[in-house]
Amino acid sequence: MPQILQGKPIVQSLKTELATKIKHLHVQDHYLAILFFGDNVSSSTYVTMKKRFGEDIGLQVKVIGQTKDKGERPDKGHHRLVGAGR
Repeated sequence: MPQILQGKPIVQSLKTELATKIKHLHVQDHYLAILFFGDNVSSSTYVTMKKRFGEDIGLQVKVIGQTKDKGERPDKGHHRLVGAGR
C-alpha cells in the first residue's frame, strides 16, 4: 500500500540538517546569489521562497538583477533593473 509522505516534517528536518552544516562551515563572508530578471509573478514568488529558505538555514542571500522599491517584497511587482541605462 502506498504511503503518504508529510512534506512539512521532511522540509523541517532538511532545514535543520543544512543549518547545522552551514554553521560548522563558518561561511559568514559567503552568500547565496539569486539572479532574477523579468517581471513574471511566478518567478518572483519562487525567488522569494528560495530567499526565505536560504535565510532560514543561516545563509546570507542576495537577489541580483532587481531591487525592491519602498520595502516591498519581490513578488509585489515593484522592480527596477539594477544598472539599467548605465
